Amino acid sequence: MRRFLLAAVGAIALLVVAVVMAVALFFHFDPLCGEELALEQASPDGRYVAAWLIRDCGATTSYVDHVNLRLGSSGFHTDFMGGGTITDGEIVTFAKEPRRVRFCWSGPRQLNIDYPDPEPGLRKLNSWRDVEITYGKICP
Repeated sequence: MRRFLLAAVGAIALLVVAVVMAVALFFHFDPLCGEELALEQASPDGRYVAAWLIRDCGATTSYVDHVNLRLGSSGFHTDFMGGGTITDGEIVTFAKEPRRVRFCWSGPRQLNIDYPDPEPGLRKLNSWRDVEITYGKICP
């Protein structure tokens, strides 16, 4: 009887591990969301790149516009379990209707985002690594 119980517990554990792995692989290879690159701009010294991305997670959700920063020598990577989203280096998020997001570099470590106030509760950083971020300044 004990041998039967151990075999049943082992089989159930193996089944749970297989289901978890199948779900993880499904979301990794068939992401729920897509990211469209709308604009990308390197800092004056090329060390950093700012990118405006538009996230689309399907017909039942709103678009999410966001600005991300990355090192100029590397690309963005999607989150393994994040449904195909890019959150690495995300500095500001706008979740209403898709809009034109403008930004400009006023120096190698100064990024200006031409939008005064994102929606409350969403991400809005004032710095990232050694980059200072300001909002509401008009970009040329």
